[in-house]
Amino acid sequence: MPITAGTGGASNGGASYGSATDGAAYAGTSYGGATYGGVLPQGGPLTWTVRVMDNASSAPLSQISVTAVEQTWDCKTRELPDPRPDFDQRHRPPRIETYDCKGGKQHVTKLTDASGAVTFKLPHSQYQLAPIKHQAYFPTDFPDPMYQRIASSLVKTSITNGGASRLTEYRLFPYSALKVKTEAQAETLALQNPIVKNCLAQHPQLTHAIEKPSLMWRVQFLYGGAKNLEFLTTVDSISAEVGFLGCWDPCCAARGPSRFERRLTECANLRSATSHERKRWDCDTLAQDFARLQDFYRRQGDTASLQKYEELYRAYEEGEK
Repeated sequence: MPITAGTGGASNGGASYGSATDGAAYAGTSYGGATYGGVLPQGGPLTWTVRVMDNASSAPLSQISVTAVEQTWDCKTRELPDPRPDFDQRHRPPRIETYDCKGGKQHVTKLTDASGAVTFKLPHSQYQLAPIKHQAYFPTDFPDPMYQRIASSLVKTSITNGGASRLTEYRLFPYSALKVKTEAQAETLALQNPIVKNCLAQHPQLTHAIEKPSLMWRVQFLYGGAKNLEFLTTVDSISAEVGFLGCWDPCCAARGPSRFERRLTECANLRSATSHERKRWDCDTLAQDFARLQDFYRRQGDTASLQKYEELYRAYEEGEK
């Protein structure tokens, strides 16, 4: 579901809301007993309708708390004097104070009606929707990377009439809709994977262990005695897809490219894309993750894989020049 919103707004769950430039010129607009001419710094009056639905059933959700939060604008900044002028400034960034901001004081909270909708009548367009939280659903700002992969498809915002009217549709993802909820389910899916079956047939001495650091289960296949990791399988709790974080054996030759290889390919294609599109592939942390990957292969003594990834990363860097 595409997201259309004002530019420069705050970010929430992959969608953008509000901006200092959002809202058209309201020449001679009258509200609050006064008449304003020209463009208001924070935009004109705003009618914002919010609809909330269940992502699994598409049923409207009533009695959901939705909050519109007023943002600040026209802030001033100044650098504060350093209380320790003799201290080496290279070890500490300058202290910046923000002051004399306009707005930022109003929070308007309403509950959705039987149709799952709520409408805010706001004095200006410089508002942001706060994260929606409900006991049975993932919060709309849930930071887990597996959840963020689908977060942008759960929110749709459109702006009409020069920015004076907005519609935001939320589809809350229920905890009950997870496809993989237990270790047993993750284990079964991993062991049914044809590449895993092939590897276990060639290495019957391998044991496996399961952990869940996030919404992605990790199934580690290792040699029991030395605890040497042979390959690492992943199971997505949301989609139940089985993948590999790493496999260092010819038995995995049929697997697709690793996520790091796909990240290099996608981030190379997304160099001129928006930060939201790049974030899905973690493009801004490639350098740090590549350093960790190098350390891992050096510890494993896998010079072939180390050389392969160094060549791939070198080609990626060359494309940036």
